[in-house]
Amino acid sequence: MVKGRQGERVRLYTRGTVLGYKRSKSNQYPNTSLVQIEGVNTKEEVSWYQGKRMAYIYKAKVKKNGSHYRCIWGKVTRPHGNTGVVRAKFKSNLPPKSMLGLGFSCTQAISKHQEVKGTYHCWCFTTILCYLFFWLMEYLMSNVACTFCFLSGFEFSSGSLVKDILAELWI
Repeated sequence: MVKGRQGERVRLYTRGTVLGYKRSKSNQYPNTSLVQIEGVNTKEEVSWYQGKRMAYIYKAKVKKNGSHYRCIWGKVTRPHGNTGVVRAKFKSNLPPKSMLGLGFSCTQAISKHQEVKGTYHCWCFTTILCYLFFWLMEYLMSNVACTFCFLSGFEFSSGSLVKDILAELWI
């Protein structure tokens, strides 16, 4: 007879966010993905994860082997920069939709804009760079007012200059 579990369950994995592919100024290399692992903030902390296996788990419409969930396995190869981002190689390259979890790049954000009564309305952004990019674009395009839907609940940890600029844009 199997006994029931006693005590608290322990999570034996760490979540991460796919940031994109490794890239240079004009080229991107889809065979290497950049992943930010939760709780890893320095290059030294990455050393424990080097060589460890990763799994990108996603849900598909068609059942395969009795499950809708599928997995792409990969391995942490080395750190990328000093902020805890890792480079990982997966058995097959990660699909581009895997990078939409955290935020949008500026080019994707443009396609998410909708013109409503002469103003641009942002659907969802998580980075200050996108806000500043659109502020610059709006300024260059004859000072069209821009309304940000995500700004109301967003906490900024950077300098007050960015807060002042964004506060002036808020209508």
